[in-house]
Amino acid sequence: MIVDEKTGYKTSTFHETKGSMVEPMCKLIQKWKSSDKEVKIIRMDGGGENRKLVKRLNSDAWKLYPKIEYTARDTPQHNHFVEVGLATIYGRGRAMMLDANIPEKWKPNVAQKAFETATKLDGLIPVKIDDVYKSRVEHFEGSIPPFAERLRTWGEAGTAKIRNKTTPKLGDRGITCMFVGYTQDHAGDCYEMLNMETKRIIQTRDVTWLGNKYFQADDGPEVNVNVSNDEEPKLQEEKDVIAENTLRRSERTVRAPRRSIEEMDNSMMTDEAMNIGAGIGGGFEHTLELIPMKYQEAMIKDPKG
Repeated sequence: MIVDEKTGYKTSTFHETKGSMVEPMCKLIQKWKSSDKEVKIIRMDGGGENRKLVKRLNSDAWKLYPKIEYTARDTPQHNHFVEVGLATIYGRGRAMMLDANIPEKWKPNVAQKAFETATKLDGLIPVKIDDVYKSRVEHFEGSIPPFAERLRTWGEAGTAKIRNKTTPKLGDRGITCMFVGYTQDHAGDCYEMLNMETKRIIQTRDVTWLGNKYFQADDGPEVNVNVSNDEEPKLQEEKDVIAENTLRRSERTVRAPRRSIEEMDNSMMTDEAMNIGAGIGGGFEHTLELIPMKYQEAMIKDPKG
C-alpha cells in the first residue's frame, strides 16, 4: 500500500511475493511523475524488498532518484499513515464480505477484490485541504473517477452477457455472476463480475442487475437440541395424546365416536344402516334421493323412516 501524506489517498496492489512488487512500483511512480505528481520522498522500513525497490528506482532504467527515509526497527508509528491505512482497508474489506454473506470457502477467492474495492471507495471520502473540501482522489488526481457516478453494492448479483458468435440459438445468453469491483481505465459503467462456475472475472458493461445479493443470508443458526433418554418416552407420549385428541373436520362429521359404535346393536349393522351417515334412505339404489345431514341427525333418525 502507498499513502499520500498530504491527501491520505491510498493505492493498494497485490503480489505473489514481496520482491515481485518492485517493477510495478517503479511503473506507478513513473506514471505519477509524468502526470506532474512527482514522488519526492518515500518513507518505509528497511526490508529487503524495499531496498531492492530503491536500487531499481535509481538505476539507469528508471532514473527517478527519490529521497528515501527508512524507519527504525519496531517503530511502526514512524510510518503510521500506511499502518493505519492497512488496518482500515482490511477492516472495511472484511465488513464488505460479511455484508455480502460470503461463505468461508469463498473468502480466499474474493478477498483481494474486496480490499481493492475498499481502497477505491476510500478515495471518494471528502477531506478539507488548504480550505478546499473535495474527495481524496480529487485532491490527488484532479478529478473524480468515472465509476463514482455508477456505484453498486459489493457482492450484488447480476446477469452478465456471455453470448458470442458461436453461441447456439437455444443457448444461454447470460450467466448470473457476482459484482466484485470496478474496472481500471474503462468507462464508469464497466464492472468486474465473478463467474462462480469458472472462478474467472468478466469485465463487462452488459449487466442486468437482479436487485439482491449473490449469496443469500441463512434463515438462522442451526440449533441442535440434545434430549436425554429419560425425556424421549415422555415426549413421545405427549405427541401421541395430541394426535388422538386432534381430529380433522371430516372426521368430526363422518366418523362415529368410538363409544357410539360400541353401544350400537349388531343387528343394525346392515347395508341400510351403513348408509345413515349420508342421509335418509335404504340401499344404494336411493342414493340420488339422499338428503345430506349431520352425523347426530342421522343417528337420531330412523333409517327406515
